Amino acid sequence: MDDNCVIEDIGIGMLKPSTNPLRSRAEDIRELADSIKQDGLLQPLIVRPSADKFEVIIGNRRLLACRLLRWQKIQCIIKDVDDRVAYELSLVENVQRRSITPIDEAKAFEKYVIENGWGSERELGIKLGKSPSYISQRISLLRLPIDIRDMVARGEISTSSAREIVHVSEPNDARLLASMASRESGSSREIKRYVDVFNQVRSPELGLDSDSDQKVLKKSVLILRIALTRISVLCNR
Repeated sequence: MDDNCVIEDIGIGMLKPSTNPLRSRAEDIRELADSIKQDGLLQPLIVRPSADKFEVIIGNRRLLACRLLRWQKIQCIIKDVDDRVAYELSLVENVQRRSITPIDEAKAFEKYVIENGWGSERELGIKLGKSPSYISQRISLLRLPIDIRDMVARGEISTSSAREIVHVSEPNDARLLASMASRESGSSREIKRYVDVFNQVRSPELGLDSDSDQKVLKKSVLILRIALTRISVLCNR
């Protein structure tokens, strides 16, 4: 155990949830509460002193479950760390366990790298055991329309497909591809091909020689949109 920490049983009224939670959605913790009731608390919470209470760094769901069970005390590991280290500990725990959605990961990475400026994508990647491209690709998901982000968070679209859809500049085109991807009627490779077609018509580097070439390409894109719309309708029946 780290020499710079102490293990104690802390009264549940002295504990408060993290001020920087990584999960954006409330979760049903009854199943976890049943598990703790049967097997006990297998891992202590990790907390830090915060004003007149102790703030949970790792174990927010366990705290809620123990409250549901009306526990009076919880075993905790107490660490005296600053905001950045507390956030890093929480990130490492959740990313390694894959216990948060790709969108929540993206928001957490953006907060660390951009909002708080605690380190570069490379530095954060080293702490998490991930490549800088993993960090940047996750953050890029936040460029998706919010309804598509919700689909990714719910697991209706794979992250590989979502990474391709990010490159679609027109939101309605992105939604068509998201609908296709969510119904498993298109692999991420197929999604990428559609993305390339959609973006060609808006590329200044395309170098079309005439208005007729432009019209042909635009009509091709329209036909593609119609086909994708029909696929979406069929899949939603």
